[in-house]
Amino acid sequence: MNDEKKIEEITLPAIPLRNSLLYPNLTIPISVARADSIAAIDSALASEDKLIGIFAQRDAAVESPKVEDLYSIGSVGVIRRMQRHEHMIHMMVQGVQRIERIDIVQRSPYISLKVRYLPDPDDFGSEIEALQRSMLELAQKVLALSSFQIELDLEKLISGLKLPIHQAYVLASLLSIDINKHQALLSAQTQHQALELIIEYLNHEVQILE
Repeated sequence: MNDEKKIEEITLPAIPLRNSLLYPNLTIPISVARADSIAAIDSALASEDKLIGIFAQRDAAVESPKVEDLYSIGSVGVIRRMQRHEHMIHMMVQGVQRIERIDIVQRSPYISLKVRYLPDPDDFGSEIEALQRSMLELAQKVLALSSFQIELDLEKLISGLKLPIHQAYVLASLLSIDINKHQALLSAQTQHQALELIIEYLNHEVQILE
């Protein structure tokens, strides 16, 4: 058991995100200009796996966030593409798995954290299936009512995602919800909890659109 726990723990360079976060299985563009974040990215790029910790800021107004200004649960991402411009880096990062901060390794010249991987929830059953159906029905309604510039195919969006919670992450990424709601979903410890949250978000979106 102790050996397993050691395998689940890893030290990563980490960067803060303002008003957004990274969900597992999703790829997002990230642009950074702060010197410590650029140093963290350079550290990640120097490693073989190019992994970096992504954590959302609790308060977007904080210009120079410290570790204490970040949520303790985030995601580990792999840097897929990177372009360096003058005093700025643009990159595409793919979410791999949820992580939780367990210790601070260093604060300067960039944030480095000891984290542990959070396993995917393993609660299943008829109630989860019912919640999943409700989620997908509401998502279909949202897409039908929305004025997306390109037509989105729900089945294509979630194809290959077997876990309902991973489907919930994809659907949440389409919604204009605040970071606290995104963080609550990312922090959900069970599929039941996550599905109830996304259903609440989707219901609210339907009410607005109607």
